[in-house]
Amino acid sequence: MLINRCIFIIVLLLPTFAFAQREKEQTRSDVNLNDGAQLASQMNDSRLLAIAYYQLGHFYSDRNLFREAIASYEKSKDGFERAGLTRDEVYVLADLGALYFIQEDYKKARECSERSLHISEGTSGVPAGAFPDDFGKARALLTLGDLDTHDGNYDQAVQKLQNSLALYGRLNGSGSSYDLYIAGVYGALGRAYPEMGDSISGLVYLNKALDIAEHHSDKRLTASLRNDIGYLYLEQEDYAQASAQFSESLKIYEAENNKRECGRELLNLGVTEQRRSNYDDALRYFRRSIESATITGALDIQIAAYEGIGVVLSAKKDFPGATEVLNRGLTIAKNTSNKTRQTELLWRLAQVNYETGNYAQSITLAESAVDLARASHLPKLTYLTLTTLGESYAAQRKYDLAVETLKQAVRQLEALRDQVAGSDIETQLFLEDKVAPYYLLADLLIQRDKPFEAITYAERAKGRVLLDVLSEDRSHLTGVLTPGEKERRQRLNRNISEVNEEIRKAEVNKSATLDSLYLRLDTARLEAQSFQDALFTAHPKTRIRSGHTDMLDRLEIESLALDRDCAYLEYVVSKDHVSLFVLTKGKSTDKLKLNFYPLSATPNELAQKVDRFHDRLANQHPDYPDDARDLYSLLVAPAADILKGVDTLCIIPDGFLWNLPFQALMSSSDRFLLGDHAISYLPSLSVFREMSRNESNRRNANSLIAFGNPVIGKDEQGKADLCPLPEAENEVGSIAKTARVETQKVFIGRDASEKTFKTLAPSFSLIHLATHGVLDNRNPLYSHLLLTRTEGDVENDGLLEAREIMDMKLDADLAVLSACDTANGRIAPGEGVMGMSWAFFVAGTRSMLVSQWKVNSSSTSQLMVNFYQQSDILRHKSGSTNARALRAAALQLMKDDRYSHPFFWAGFVLIGVNQTQ
Repeated sequence: MLINRCIFIIVLLLPTFAFAQREKEQTRSDVNLNDGAQLASQMNDSRLLAIAYYQLGHFYSDRNLFREAIASYEKSKDGFERAGLTRDEVYVLADLGALYFIQEDYKKARECSERSLHISEGTSGVPAGAFPDDFGKARALLTLGDLDTHDGNYDQAVQKLQNSLALYGRLNGSGSSYDLYIAGVYGALGRAYPEMGDSISGLVYLNKALDIAEHHSDKRLTASLRNDIGYLYLEQEDYAQASAQFSESLKIYEAENNKRECGRELLNLGVTEQRRSNYDDALRYFRRSIESATITGALDIQIAAYEGIGVVLSAKKDFPGATEVLNRGLTIAKNTSNKTRQTELLWRLAQVNYETGNYAQSITLAESAVDLARASHLPKLTYLTLTTLGESYAAQRKYDLAVETLKQAVRQLEALRDQVAGSDIETQLFLEDKVAPYYLLADLLIQRDKPFEAITYAERAKGRVLLDVLSEDRSHLTGVLTPGEKERRQRLNRNISEVNEEIRKAEVNKSATLDSLYLRLDTARLEAQSFQDALFTAHPKTRIRSGHTDMLDRLEIESLALDRDCAYLEYVVSKDHVSLFVLTKGKSTDKLKLNFYPLSATPNELAQKVDRFHDRLANQHPDYPDDARDLYSLLVAPAADILKGVDTLCIIPDGFLWNLPFQALMSSSDRFLLGDHAISYLPSLSVFREMSRNESNRRNANSLIAFGNPVIGKDEQGKADLCPLPEAENEVGSIAKTARVETQKVFIGRDASEKTFKTLAPSFSLIHLATHGVLDNRNPLYSHLLLTRTEGDVENDGLLEAREIMDMKLDADLAVLSACDTANGRIAPGEGVMGMSWAFFVAGTRSMLVSQWKVNSSSTSQLMVNFYQQSDILRHKSGSTNARALRAAALQLMKDDRYSHPFFWAGFVLIGVNQTQ
């Protein structure tokens, strides 16, 4: 959702005058400067009067007294005009244009800036001014570029800003006198490009500007740029990064008592909390923002804050209140001719009318919003307004219009995907809340009896980032970093490692400082991720090119190498419905059959049932059979007839269904689903296609590397659940004897180090890790496996984190994570589970055997030994698969009375390509 747009802050940076030293000016009082102006007036010296008022204007602007500054600069301009010093008017008018822009008087800002350029073109033979003409021209072009960005004329904005940059560069020569001006232009370009859908270029320019600002210790410019970077992250849905940037900016402005900019940061923090659904916090921020904006006359901040309050009230179902406050903001936006804000507010009002069932009015408002978004070249708003318009058409049963409109929305969204700045995580976060048009399209196409087209759109909403990663041969980040980038990256990782070490000690000692340490850890992680994003942006060949992968169509689906003995069950959880598609191939023909089943339970009802069932199994609760039967009847029984005689079920879950151990569901005859079928899981059919394509490129067939019972530090041993694992050592030893591979390496105890894993694992086709797994619920990509640490090496602190695995280049057919919670993480709409297994897939692993809860060490070791033994037995049979091996291993384990409860045998799931090693 788009709420906030920046009023593009122009930091007024004035160079040293030929007629005055800036240092002295900064120490003068308002009274002394006024005395100078009065003296010049008494002497009837227009030039001295102009200089005095210019100095006074600088004094005021430096203290954010912009109205007083404008009045002084106007008098300075008049003085230079009377003195016939036309070339001095060039830079005075340019500065005036910037000040009027800050005050949101856009008409006068444009008039002054254009007048400055006009005068600069006709100054031949006129005495030189205090500054070169190019200085005033560059300043005027910067303001005009910001004005074009504000008006939605982005191509023109970029052209003017690049011209400004060239002028400043020429003035700078080989020195650095104009560095801060150049930073100002970089910042303006960094604000313009994201509005064109090019966040990559935006982040490049903003980081360049921030480097200059911090090098020169310019706090005001640093604050402005952090706001801009925060806004970019906000639009990419990375709220943690956005909040961190806005908070840093707010600290600087509060220290300066800059109420205007404090109001902006409060607004942006309100938007961030609103998008996180922290509505009460958001309202407090918005109301404080309005107070500041009213005092300082910042109309755009007022409009945005009214919009934010309207969104919150709508989320709280206070639709009359939302309508009233949104219309209040719309009135101001129309009065100030702010087309972008008008578009946003019309879209918001369309959403309110949709929620209240007033679909005709919703369509009228959404159509107006779409027209404005397109006319103003606002790609994200175009996608959002089209989505609301499509939903409203569908609600009025205008299905043809709805389908076409939603297809336009999807095309616009997928065009935006390619321009998300930063790492794979940023792309995932950007796409996370944007599955609605895909799933609504699937619903509509089902209603029109077009199941194949419906499943193609459901597929386009699943595993999108992972699909792009798998389909690209991109450069590895570590191979392209400069020495300076490597050093800074190591330093940031060292910060994380050092705080982790302090936390470990504090947890053992039950220290009261834990809360503050976790805050430090969050800060260190955010700083590291921000730098990582900058690296991916600075080295384009390392980025995924989102949206360049061919999407599945009917012919692609029919040509997939689907196993004849397997049924593919793809679930789709939309806003109001849960649907099931079942794909099968006949045993005697390649003809593909697609069946569709609308399921009876609502998403909310089903989510509660799934959570309860998962919790009961994970805690060895004896009272689970009723839930197992209930969920079977809802999710599998509708397709029971077509599944008869099918050997393997490949489940493609969606949303909360990733938490469901399908293998433990029970039919009405009290048979576990695993008793009738081998079971595996896939992120999507599209991901399956890419993994299958990559199968022929594998280099390291038939090799095993295994790690077991690493040496755990004394701090970890202080925790009861992180004790040494002798069973894991036995497990790895047994596997080494069982696995029939050409090459194997086994590391136990002290030798099972993180450093060894990072060095050797990329060369093996089969990876086995028998150790402790630690799930980080706050940030799953910091979930980790415990290995032996290398003393004094911050890169190998014994915590093999998911984010570190993503940075590797693995070549494994199967990775077995014989540890707790390795299948878990944050369930991201569309993408699946973001955590350890996702990280291994990103690194290049084709399939994973991972756990859905905290597993028992003894039963897990036995299950793993069974799995490898069954893999070897099945290897010589046609159609052998990992899923069959896992099924046989689990059935063998449950025969032991100690391990008959599903807690012991149902916790491990196979995700990815289902092929025996």
